[in-house]
Amino acid sequence: MVEEVVPAEVELCGRRFRLFRSPAQIQVCVQRLAKAIPPNSLVVPLLTGAALFSADLIRYVAHPNLYLAYVKVSSYRGGMRSRRAPAIQGLDMQVFSGEKLSAIFLVDTIADSGRTFQYVRRWVRLRFGEICPIYTVALFVKPRARSVTNFFGEEIAQDLFLVGYGLDYQEAGRNLRAIYALAETSSG
Repeated sequence: MVEEVVPAEVELCGRRFRLFRSPAQIQVCVQRLAKAIPPNSLVVPLLTGAALFSADLIRYVAHPNLYLAYVKVSSYRGGMRSRRAPAIQGLDMQVFSGEKLSAIFLVDTIADSGRTFQYVRRWVRLRFGEICPIYTVALFVKPRARSVTNFFGEEIAQDLFLVGYGLDYQEAGRNLRAIYALAETSSG
């Protein structure tokens, strides 16, 4: 298979971003993470950022007994830092009430501070009780979020800001197949 050619640099909303991970590099991590998901699991992508990652992730799960439900989580609102208490919408567990779930996997493309994972995990427990273990999966994890992220593809620097593959900068760049990092620019 020939590796897809992607731009080495992109500009979004006046900011420059340099290539961080190619589509092929991303897929290697996604395939490895999919192996952690056992049969009869519920995969819960945290939208909007995890839409592309979760779609690829579930395609690589090797067994057919997998359930999917989405949660809309808003924690950035156009900036580069997450808010303290994200807004959560979705996840109707009554749909799965007759199923014996082995685990719930909360999925996000990046675990920045870990607060979103912690908040959504508490939200699920308060609404639905201790029905099964809840795990967290992220393609990328920053050091502050490592303790609350059960499965991750790669640990990255705390100050790295990424776009592409579902991640955005002011709602732009989610559609990029590769992942780009904010380029350091000298002011002057």
